[in-house]
Amino acid sequence: IADGPVHAKVVLGDKVFEADPAWVASAPPNYGQNLVGWRTMDDLMREVWTNAGMLKQPEKVEFQRDILPILTRLNELQWVNKGFFATFGKGAPYDFSDQALLEKLATAPLSSDYPDPYAELRRTVFNSFRSANSVVISDGTQGPAVSSQITQWPMIYGDLYGETVNAGDNAASTYLKLPAYFDYVLTCWVNGEFVSDYQLKPKSEHQLSKLSLQEQPKMLDKANMHYCLADAFHPGCELTWPMRHASMYRAPYRIRERAKGKNAPYYGTKLDQQRVLAFGGPLYEQGPGDLTKWMALPWQGDTAFCRSGYDKEYDPFMPTYWPARVPNNVLTLSDYNIVADKTQPMALRIAAFRNRPSWFRQLPDGVENAMNYMVAHFNEMGILEAKDRPDDLDWLPEKLWVENLTDSKQAELDEAYKVFLKKYAKLGATDKLLQEAGWFNEEQRDEYATIVKGE
Repeated sequence: IADGPVHAKVVLGDKVFEADPAWVASAPPNYGQNLVGWRTMDDLMREVWTNAGMLKQPEKVEFQRDILPILTRLNELQWVNKGFFATFGKGAPYDFSDQALLEKLATAPLSSDYPDPYAELRRTVFNSFRSANSVVISDGTQGPAVSSQITQWPMIYGDLYGETVNAGDNAASTYLKLPAYFDYVLTCWVNGEFVSDYQLKPKSEHQLSKLSLQEQPKMLDKANMHYCLADAFHPGCELTWPMRHASMYRAPYRIRERAKGKNAPYYGTKLDQQRVLAFGGPLYEQGPGDLTKWMALPWQGDTAFCRSGYDKEYDPFMPTYWPARVPNNVLTLSDYNIVADKTQPMALRIAAFRNRPSWFRQLPDGVENAMNYMVAHFNEMGILEAKDRPDDLDWLPEKLWVENLTDSKQAELDEAYKVFLKKYAKLGATDKLLQEAGWFNEEQRDEYATIVKGE
């Protein structure tokens, strides 16, 4: 992983133009191709720039632009986490791809003469989210997290999961809460103060050339940040917590660059919070490598052991960290082939669709062994790709995200799965859940949780 500034000159005839400098970062692989995280780096940056006065806050909250993504991204994570699949997937209790449900949620009150027809429905959804004002969520190592807080949306870990010893302000980051801007637009929405502009098939441009020349540069920036994750910064996938600070930017989508030839400041032998936040500190001018220097090393190790379901008293699959980039549970190619096979009994096809083996299932036991395996074999891990649903199963989503492996790795894991099923049938209920979630046993899950919690 690396990052740094990019400078360019544009030559038109005999004229030379200095292009506005940009920044490029190379990040770990995206194993969840074309899946969008619940909160994107673009969402985070735009909130930072708005708070800093670089951007204006929209005058009106629009359902299509502001509310719909917050809801449908929960649904999209069904392809990478079994808990999200059960809660937000197709046909689930909160299936935000359901058009009838979306039409109700997108309906603003027509007038004050009649009661708001869908106010309580909106309130039910709104109250399911973890409040932006959440403070005490967990007492960390001194006791279990409060179940009602764990179950609130999104079921995603925060920056400080496992690192809060005493209940208090820091505990608010144990689980991801509503970002300030999300909280603002959802509050307007629940109060009926929004524009009802929902479209079943909205007009969207997928080709850069279809946009005006003036719009194209901004779209290039936005598109790249749209597919990067914000939260949890523990430390994260592509970039991490410094991106929350307005001092990092000279303008929207532009990093504040250190002048060429100027040495980076020396911060001494200990970098504490006071030095980090000080004027002229590491959150101001940036040089090559300064955005990614905060990331975990090796990144493969972080990918291997930041999983999901560490709160075993709640759910074996949730909360999670970064499933849109590092999947937890996936629809395998073998199961997809059964789903697509019209000669198979419908009950078997449904069971195959609902099966979600662990994406980590090829990793060996033991944290150190798993980390070393990931370093050596990260290129052999499954990459999700969209496949068409079978034409006779119109109740399924139009596209199914399916794990793609090399032929040799697919054959290896198919054989391992046959062995797994024989052992699985003999397990008790608790051990079955552990196996489904990708753990060899409870001791392994506890070993990973101990590392995450820094004990």
